[in-house]
Amino acid sequence: MVDIPKPKEQFPRERPLYATPTATIYLDGVMVFCHDGSTFQAGIHTATEPEHVVTVLVKKRGEKNPVLNKQFTHQQIKNMRPLRLYVEGANGKPLDASAELYEKNNASLRQSFANVLDFQSAEFHGPGLKIIPGVLVPINILQGKFYSATLGKVGKKKVGTRDLPTPLGKRASMVAADISQDSGAIVMTYGDRKKEIFRLPLNSSTQYEINILNEPPLSETPEAQHHSQSKDCKSNDCDCPNDPRKNHFPEYYKAFDPRTFSDKFILCQDDDEQQDTRPPSIFPTIPPVSTAVNRLAPGATTPFAMLWRPPSPGRRMSLVFEPDDPPCTGGWASNIPRLPDWP
Repeated sequence: MVDIPKPKEQFPRERPLYATPTATIYLDGVMVFCHDGSTFQAGIHTATEPEHVVTVLVKKRGEKNPVLNKQFTHQQIKNMRPLRLYVEGANGKPLDASAELYEKNNASLRQSFANVLDFQSAEFHGPGLKIIPGVLVPINILQGKFYSATLGKVGKKKVGTRDLPTPLGKRASMVAADISQDSGAIVMTYGDRKKEIFRLPLNSSTQYEINILNEPPLSETPEAQHHSQSKDCKSNDCDCPNDPRKNHFPEYYKAFDPRTFSDKFILCQDDDEQQDTRPPSIFPTIPPVSTAVNRLAPGATTPFAMLWRPPSPGRRMSLVFEPDDPPCTGGWASNIPRLPDWP
């Protein structure tokens, strides 16, 4: 682990999917997600240039000071395989794997998982895209309902062209998972559960925010920071000619089998998205949630308010450890249930 600076406040996220989750896991940075129906895998990209670091930051919702703030190099993450994040029952045993995706086929709901960028969709590389072993280190997350935590308006363009970006609409720039278990503990382990990164006791009166980030350290130069290409950029390269910050989306192609895709893309951010000065929407009433069975109650499918608006009363800014620049969007492989075994 290395020393890291104090985290800082960023733009507000969407509210949690559940009304009062006991824990929310936030996943951000260069990651590829897979889901086999019961286990969710967050594949940490360990071949990025410049090298990123993995930050695990835990805080209690509404409190400023973190409970835990650790950072790991990619080599350390490789040596820590396998990593697991799971809920442990009151009897001290892990609960059965039950991770699920919220509305993975309904993009009309802001927080649906359908808004997570899909590398195997028709707008990118199709179901034939394959992942090569030895690049992505999975964090196996066994419980939680996964959803889009923030949205941003984006487009795509081919690397090495002067094409204008093709608009893709709103896509998730961060993925989250809510957990409602109110007894036992939530635990993150490594080395086949032989060592623990954290153990947090769960109860109905405490809500944890667990941030897992794979991004450049803040000490890096501006050239190393994430940069979502401007929609007006027409450069032949991956970087805007008037902006030294690097677009890290092409780094994903180091994890993909080159025989299974023809073109490389970069993701472009609509710069107007964060300059919207319209009055904030009325925040919808929080729907009832049944925490007993870890399911959404009727009425929880209400579309959510617009992103990047000023915080409404009682809505706090989230405390996360990120570069100032827009983070590189994570994505999932919808037709690959599990990441390949490490060679």
